[in-house]
Amino acid sequence: MPAQQDPYCFKCRQYPSAGDKLRKCAGCRAVRFCSVACQAADWPQHKLVCRSFGAARTQALLPLMAAVVRGNEAAVRALLQEGANADGALDDGRTPLITAAQKGYVAVTSLLLDAGARVDRAMLNGCTALFMAAEGGHEPVLAVLLRAGAEPDKAYKDVRTPLCQAAQEQHVAVVRALIKAGADVSKTGDNGVTPLFLAAANGNTAVISALLEAGADASTVTIGDGRPGDGEPVTALIIASQSGRDAAVAMLLEAGAEADWALPDGRTALFLAAQEGRVSIVLRLIGAGAKVDTEYNTGSTPLLQAAQNEHEAVVAVLLGAGADVNKTNSVNGCTALFIAAITGNLAVVNALLEAGAMVDKAENGGLSPLFMAADHGDMAVLMALLKAGARVDKTSHDGQTPITFAMDAGHQGIAAALRRWKAGERC
Repeated sequence: MPAQQDPYCFKCRQYPSAGDKLRKCAGCRAVRFCSVACQAADWPQHKLVCRSFGAARTQALLPLMAAVVRGNEAAVRALLQEGANADGALDDGRTPLITAAQKGYVAVTSLLLDAGARVDRAMLNGCTALFMAAEGGHEPVLAVLLRAGAEPDKAYKDVRTPLCQAAQEQHVAVVRALIKAGADVSKTGDNGVTPLFLAAANGNTAVISALLEAGADASTVTIGDGRPGDGEPVTALIIASQSGRDAAVAMLLEAGAEADWALPDGRTALFLAAQEGRVSIVLRLIGAGAKVDTEYNTGSTPLLQAAQNEHEAVVAVLLGAGADVNKTNSVNGCTALFIAAITGNLAVVNALLEAGAMVDKAENGGLSPLFMAADHGDMAVLMALLKAGARVDKTSHDGQTPITFAMDAGHQGIAAALRRWKAGERC
């Protein structure tokens, strides 16, 4: 059995107030202090024995740790019978029980618990045996730990619970076992990430289903882990839409996720799906009532973004859903046709023209789509615009014309074609 610990501070000999806990020295783990101040004040004397005591303690634990790492049940049993400390820890706080759980050794885990290992004892970083079992997908070990009283919501580094980790690693059986044991499906750590958010990012429908069935809120706003923006509010629907998780998007919408919820910068799930070319998700979101012309704070819309990224199918879907073909970027005045003329995507240009795009609508500098086709030397787009009625003689605010743009860019063939068209020659 481990030695009885004094219930008072090793330095000031005072007992802790109700609700307070003594701090164990991380070096020797043999004495406790009531505060950092007491520990610092005692360090000149304590350091003389701390390191050697800690080293001796670690050395005594090594045979048991080695047997646990190998999963040698007979050796573990023998060492425990000889007095090995089942609840001992290495310098980082790792215990034989935490190691057995990480390895997935059911019998060894049971032996250590029977010998007095504390089920919720954590490493210095906060990692427990239950967290390790959840991370590794070791459901049989998890079951043993839960029966022994492991706290299902104890978080690693106060950031991630076992349920969050199981959802992240897509361990469906572990997720269900934790939920059955009472794990809070909405509990987050300091970073605000929920199990549902992590499952949505991975697109694991079985995990998403288990969480939703247990009462997870599909519209919960969490704090992202780098996608789509570090530290910004985000929802499971946003991350699933951006990541192309079609089935996850369908499940979240069915569960009541808000289709038009926007990030702080104005991007919605539809905007992100359009930006990434996720046609099926765009269709789902539109079917759920998502607004097709919502603006991002840069002035862009789903249609403008799809045109810029040359997602022809998404452009067609958005136009079919009633997106305003002539809506301009509120910052620079560009239309989808203007953007398509820059990218040179003839299919997108034709789709926009067929939908009624204004061929001569200029951006804030007075440049029309024809200027862009001339500047980029794109004959196919140039001819499509001319045939749709684009004016060759249109001038920008600074007096430029499509012909001067072509000449300045070195596209003599384009300039010649524009002159011929201006002269009435149609080819």
